[in-house]
Amino acid sequence: METRIVRLEEHFWHIRSPEGALAAEEQQELKAYLDEVRLPYQLIDGAPGIPGAVSWEVVYEVLGHYYDGRADVLPF
Repeated sequence: METRIVRLEEHFWHIRSPEGALAAEEQQELKAYLDEVRLPYQLIDGAPGIPGAVSWEVVYEVLGHYYDGRADVLPF
């Protein structure tokens, strides 16, 4: 199973693969999902960044649902 790493940097939670940035298609799908569940985000270099004011527990729960069965979500 793949891994997605979530890290708080410069007041935003960033989601990456162990190799680096997510593929453009995955970024688009993730943005659509965040819109659907109404979790705030901003685009940072084209990738969604979730505000750091959102707790790790909420970020983990939302990303856990999104990546369920496809990737493990881990803090870095």
